[in-house]
Amino acid sequence: MRSKEGSRLVIRESQMRAFEEAGARGFEDRMVERLRSNFPNHEKNLGENQLRVMVRLAVDRARNHWLTTERSIALYLDLMCVLGSGFDDDPQYPWAAALLADRSFPTQDERIDLLHSRGWEFAKKVGADFESFLANPDGSRMMAGFNKIGHMSVAVLTPATAPRTAHEIFVQLREMFPVKSAAIGDECIHLLVQHAFETAASYGIRSARGVCLFAVLMFLVGAGFDNDPQLPWAFRTLSDDSIPDPVTRVERLYAEGRAALKDWSGIGLGERA
Repeated sequence: MRSKEGSRLVIRESQMRAFEEAGARGFEDRMVERLRSNFPNHEKNLGENQLRVMVRLAVDRARNHWLTTERSIALYLDLMCVLGSGFDDDPQYPWAAALLADRSFPTQDERIDLLHSRGWEFAKKVGADFESFLANPDGSRMMAGFNKIGHMSVAVLTPATAPRTAHEIFVQLREMFPVKSAAIGDECIHLLVQHAFETAASYGIRSARGVCLFAVLMFLVGAGFDNDPQLPWAFRTLSDDSIPDPVTRVERLYAEGRAALKDWSGIGLGERA
């Protein structure tokens, strides 16, 4: 027979779990409300369930960098929205990885504040690349560059043709995004192009058209676009086993990306907490 003390212990543990679960739900609700307020297009384009997926990912990734307070996670979530959910290991943003790894800050607030400020400054600066697109999407430099992808070769690249294609993609990125290209520098662009080759190959995509599409999408929305909950169309297309042919998969991803780009209404910058 269980003792009274044992019964009271079970009740306390059960209550504690209930309190923790209620607290987690409350935290998640507050983060979703933050997204609704600061990034209204996210809810319009993704829906509440996907926003909650974003929040859970933000918690996991922030904690990997010893960011554990509600405020730190909220600011980390903001940066996911403007730099891509995988910004912490994106070759375009080595400064983000360096700040996240820096343990010399007295508090996590100081570290996330600096990261948040730098991310916002960067996003506002590179926003100049998108101004002509927002004013006239079809006639913009960005859409013209995206349309060029559809005319690239679907033949599998060889060791002889890959370097030339890598250079062509490098030049195309600089033409499409001159402000961002200048901001991140040639070395980061080369690293991103290399990452595009590797990531595309992991999906069996080895054509000039496919690699270029990956590079442009990475430059636009983040190097981890293929697993970003903000871009469910990309994950859905790349993980669809009913599309075994790499050429067809690239065509589907290209169509989805082009449609998303035309529906896109710019980088929304939230408020600092």
